[in-house]
Amino acid sequence: MTSLTGCRSTAGCAGGPIAPMLWQKLHEKIWQTVWAIDSWQASARSYKTFLKYGNRVPVPQLWLFDGSKKETLIDPFHKKLDQFGDRFELKYRHRIREVHPNADGTRIERLVFDKVTKSPSVNPKWGIAKKDIEVDVSDENVIISITPGAMASMVTDDLYNADPDLGQLRYLEAEPMASVELYLKRKLPGIPSDVVVFMDTPYEMTFLNYSATWGLKNTFLYVTVSDFKSLLSVKPERRDENQNLILDLKNPKTAIDYILREITAKLEITEADIDLFQTSVDTNTGEELFANLTGSWEHRPEVNTKFENLFLAGTYVRNFADVSTVEGACATGLIAAEGVRQAAQREPDKGDAGKPVEVITPDFYPSQMFQTLKIAWAPYAASAKAWTLADKALGINKLWPPKDFKFPKSKFTPNPEDLGSLFTDWLPASKWNEKTLGLGPMFWNYTEDGKPRKK
Repeated sequence: MTSLTGCRSTAGCAGGPIAPMLWQKLHEKIWQTVWAIDSWQASARSYKTFLKYGNRVPVPQLWLFDGSKKETLIDPFHKKLDQFGDRFELKYRHRIREVHPNADGTRIERLVFDKVTKSPSVNPKWGIAKKDIEVDVSDENVIISITPGAMASMVTDDLYNADPDLGQLRYLEAEPMASVELYLKRKLPGIPSDVVVFMDTPYEMTFLNYSATWGLKNTFLYVTVSDFKSLLSVKPERRDENQNLILDLKNPKTAIDYILREITAKLEITEADIDLFQTSVDTNTGEELFANLTGSWEHRPEVNTKFENLFLAGTYVRNFADVSTVEGACATGLIAAEGVRQAAQREPDKGDAGKPVEVITPDFYPSQMFQTLKIAWAPYAASAKAWTLADKALGINKLWPPKDFKFPKSKFTPNPEDLGSLFTDWLPASKWNEKTLGLGPMFWNYTEDGKPRKK
């Protein structure tokens, strides 16, 4: 991970090692930029779980597809679903509004939907084409995978009376976030291939150089905006009749104006460099990210509910990953699928329920090992603390790094063949880029002398 501080040239500062005094601030940025909350708000339990799994396999830091989400993920999923034929019906642009239990409160009996004109996720000017579409699910199993806020809105009257514990969803909080797909008309030199954090800018922004991963001619930066709440006060963006962005970075009027004004102040980018047709901002308004706040675990629901045929899935549902991540959401979906399988197994007249759905939990180092290391390293920690206090007292601030300091060599050699169970026979379009495998802790992108490693 790299930081951008106050300099404009990415080649001059983004490519260099992070000064020790910035590590604490960068550590706090992890929560602020990835989970959209301040570190002091974060659940210690969740953060410990995050570290527990991350310590065992720290590299690669992340995985990326080598193409767009539509090409490499959504289209293959649709193709797979189409293979099931008429075993189920996929209804697009339907938003669930109500969930109703039966009279004795043991099963979910009815679901009520609204059909919308356009997807609310990407179209601000959406509307309702048809209301009150009822579906009888009394003889079916139901998995609801929506945001915690949307699920909490379902818990009214008869649903709450049947299971008051679902009212705990009201205590969960979610945060708005946004992303900017920033396409340039030229290649921007000196951009790292790993995640870059803007250290001294508003909106808690990070970006990833997708053009390096996808092999694009011109630079494409995917910018994550974790602190988007204040920008909800203005429109996301403006476009002309040709669907080109209307920008005003000197006198910003929209959210993307404010965001790009900060980015162009840090990077060697001018308004003329921006591809106004492809560049866009996407918000998660109405689909906010679940926040792992202190004490949130106690209010999070289990996958299995009181109702025999209702299962919940999503980042907010309790799972081994704990932290709000894609891995946790997928785990709850698998647990819910196993719940449906077990329910079908109890009704043999409906046919073979199939094999159990396996949920694989990642390995982790036992906590006892770290306790032992903590005791063993205690004298060194005390010496480091004394060093820091002396440094501050003397006002020198030059005790670190020592002149003979060398960055540690990386022993990790990416092997694109060793991808385990990440591939399936029905996701052939998902080819992983070798460049992605090298993403990891920042020092692995540098030589022993602290100079950027040549690509």
